[in-house]
Amino acid sequence: MKDSFGREIDYLRISVTDRCNLRCIYCMPGACDAAGSQEDILGSDEIVLIAEAAAETGIRHIRLTGGEPLIREDIIDLVSRIRKISGIDSVGITTNGILLEEYSERLASAGAGNINVSLDTLDEERFARITGIDENACKAGSIYDRYNPRKILDGIDTALRNGLTVRINCVLTDINRDEWADLCDLARDREIDVRFIELMPIGAGAGLEGISNRELAARIQERFGKMELQDGKRGNGPAVYYSLPGFRGCIGFISAVCDKFCSHCNRIRLTAAGILKPCLCYASTIDLKKIINSGADREELVNTIRKAILDKPAAHCFETPEMISESEYMSRIGG
Repeated sequence: MKDSFGREIDYLRISVTDRCNLRCIYCMPGACDAAGSQEDILGSDEIVLIAEAAAETGIRHIRLTGGEPLIREDIIDLVSRIRKISGIDSVGITTNGILLEEYSERLASAGAGNINVSLDTLDEERFARITGIDENACKAGSIYDRYNPRKILDGIDTALRNGLTVRINCVLTDINRDEWADLCDLARDREIDVRFIELMPIGAGAGLEGISNRELAARIQERFGKMELQDGKRGNGPAVYYSLPGFRGCIGFISAVCDKFCSHCNRIRLTAAGILKPCLCYASTIDLKKIINSGADREELVNTIRKAILDKPAAHCFETPEMISESEYMSRIGG
């Protein structure tokens, strides 16, 4: 299906929980109360029903996000059920990687094709600062064995051994802006893509300072050599990928601020509470959970999703923050 601007909308991001085992500064900073009531969270049957209706509108790719999706007890069953829906070509997961080593084999068996892992630093102390893990507890060893960059890298390597495609998502802020080269090196040594996502002025991210991907790309090319644009499709989202000499993987850029890609946006989002968002930037939403609870039939649900796609805005307004109407934490919206 195409929206009113002629863009084909074939990608749905479904947040399956607004809870997380980390408290990252740009997503859910120290906010244990940021999650909603569990009664408001979509049940598995509701998620599958919405995914089926979305497939009827032309959605072909679904990514399960959060919060942290791997803390949801039925996540493997959800992946399996959604992957079996007629018309759905791929199911991906976005995770912080803490539980990836434990879940990789089951995710692969259930039909997950690709895993996006959020990893912003390889430094232990910075990891604690960015993710909100108590530094004293880390140093004492009571928590750090489970929450650290090495644990995430072990999960990535396990996922690769299980045949999953892995991409690393990095957000640079003042805390880690000097680590871009070390993060790039992960794509030199492994068959993974490392993607740099510009900090977006949404929720807690509005109070932080990021780095422009244009500036970053120039630094990367100066350090590692000429970047070659990759024309082939490497994912279902807006990332632009480049190869580098001697690298097994690619470097990707998701540049929502410095290089608006709204003209070819192909996605809509569903929050864990069942709220459909045509655009991340605006508070305009449609409550699909309410529609389901009202007893509406499948056709009404499909038509509601179609209308939401048709009403999708032409572009976000990140360049004019005073026009942004969305104020929720990213954990509530879906990462």
